[in-house]
Amino acid sequence: MTFKHLNTSQLRAVQSTEGPVMIIAGPGTGKTTTLIARLMYLIHNKKVKPQNILALTFTEKASQEIIDRLHINQQKKPWVGTFHALGYELIPKEKNKNLIIVTERKRKEILRKLRLEYKFNNIPLRELQLKVSRFKQTALLNQQKKSDLSNLIEKYNQYLKKENLFDYDDLLIEAYTSTLKDRGTRESLQNRFHYIMIDEFQDTNELQYELIKLVVNNNRNIFVIGDPLQSIYSFQGAVPKIFETFKKDFIGTHEIFLEKNYRSGKNIIQITSQLFPGIRIAQSETEHNGNTSIVQTYNAKTEAEWILSCIEKRMGGSDLLQASDNSDETDKKTSFRNFAVLYRTHHLGKVIQEVFSDSGMPYQVVGGGSPFEQKEIQMIIHTIQFLNTHKTENLESFKEKERNKIKGFHIERIINLTGLIDQIIKLLDIENMVKNKPRKINNLRHFLSMCLHYDSYKDGLEQFLSYIDFLENNDYYDKSSEKITLSTMHASKGLEFDYVFICGFEEGIIPFKKTALDTQNSDEEKRLLYVAMTRARKELFLLHTLKRFNHNNNVSLFYKQLKNRLLKEIRDDKIDTIRKNIHKWKLKKSQLKLF
Repeated sequence: MTFKHLNTSQLRAVQSTEGPVMIIAGPGTGKTTTLIARLMYLIHNKKVKPQNILALTFTEKASQEIIDRLHINQQKKPWVGTFHALGYELIPKEKNKNLIIVTERKRKEILRKLRLEYKFNNIPLRELQLKVSRFKQTALLNQQKKSDLSNLIEKYNQYLKKENLFDYDDLLIEAYTSTLKDRGTRESLQNRFHYIMIDEFQDTNELQYELIKLVVNNNRNIFVIGDPLQSIYSFQGAVPKIFETFKKDFIGTHEIFLEKNYRSGKNIIQITSQLFPGIRIAQSETEHNGNTSIVQTYNAKTEAEWILSCIEKRMGGSDLLQASDNSDETDKKTSFRNFAVLYRTHHLGKVIQEVFSDSGMPYQVVGGGSPFEQKEIQMIIHTIQFLNTHKTENLESFKEKERNKIKGFHIERIINLTGLIDQIIKLLDIENMVKNKPRKINNLRHFLSMCLHYDSYKDGLEQFLSYIDFLENNDYYDKSSEKITLSTMHASKGLEFDYVFICGFEEGIIPFKKTALDTQNSDEEKRLLYVAMTRARKELFLLHTLKRFNHNNNVSLFYKQLKNRLLKEIRDDKIDTIRKNIHKWKLKKSQLKLF
């Protein structure tokens, strides 16, 4: 098999099969293409048996993409999967056969109760979940002090044990301890897997790394690929210095740098690289320059309005039917899905959603913060799922009174999807739940407008449920959907767009500080900004406001590093208009005091 589609550095990575190999694959350098080509090279050119290859990814979606692109008989494919899937396989059979993984709903329910009991009310549930996960993984390898958190986790583990449940951290813990203790298991794995490959190596945590070291045999044929500058998950246990640790543990590691960037224009690459002076830069292979601008606007609302106006100019109008050729900035080949608005926290995205909703601009939110994840929408979805399957697990998140209502619910007549939703809204009194809550009302409207599409099909309900399943498995994100993407900077990793807007490029937000004295993780915040900026292909905009949350603002500390003749400075015209209006209002107010 030939690999003419690869560049020189990619081909070198593919053909370096023996001993420890480390590939530094920056944004847009063809990491997945290289990984898949190497698997093909091992199987077809080196004649390695597929069952002797272990390829690890961090998501089931990534695993499936690799399997699909290999085009190999399912019976003769390499072992491709997540660390958790490997953990499940390594657990001894006597434990494995009775193993039940706790559902996400059940896990949240347990931690919600414990959060109250152990007075962690001030911590969002999502953050508590991450703390529990990280504590469990690190406690195995490093002694942890007794604390309120350790007491909560002890009680949490008791809950799981009582109901014979495992969480995903338990899979890795059990797999590591059993493999460490059983020499026979280790030797069996080392004889089975002659070649090991790890994708997104920068996201590897300490426990996962220690588990892999047990599996590597004396040939040391381990291949890791990733980018240390994209290590942004330390809060989940990822180790930023994992590449340095790898080189120390595997002496003689062959290091290869992927030299060509097929995503971003040269200006975007040049400016983002200034965050890390002295780093090696991949050369742009794109035809566009990659214009980069820093935009100053008045407040969060004008920030959202400026973005809206900019998108309309690129599109030629917010409605595709209104597209015109009058604007020099119109991109005739673009579509809504080529735009992304990124922000550091979900809270910053709320104003964007409100302004976009009011304008009728189509958008979708990635992961947490998606309208689909809000309580009132989840209630509707779970009710429809129950009515379709009668599986009681769909009712776990409801109160007993609500469950009884749903179980006794009878559809008045054969109706379309939105008609069914109307009945469910009345049944569960959802209108009262969202009353006087503009954001929740917007969420409901956004959801209902999406559902209207399915009313024109005979099998609309089945199509809707199928689409919801797809969204649940993809962080409520459909990259093929003709909508603008709204996302946190973290959730944008792995995505790319022609036009990227990064909001809140201000002190206290980027880098993010919980308090004025918070100085931790500034390096990770810089890497996070790097990840967000490198999502852009054609144009990148950094936006900062003069006021936010009723406070005066300063531009981000990172601006000094990014300042460059290639970075265009833009000042929103609305600043002067608003200031004039404020001045008039103050003048009028002072005149009224004279009477």
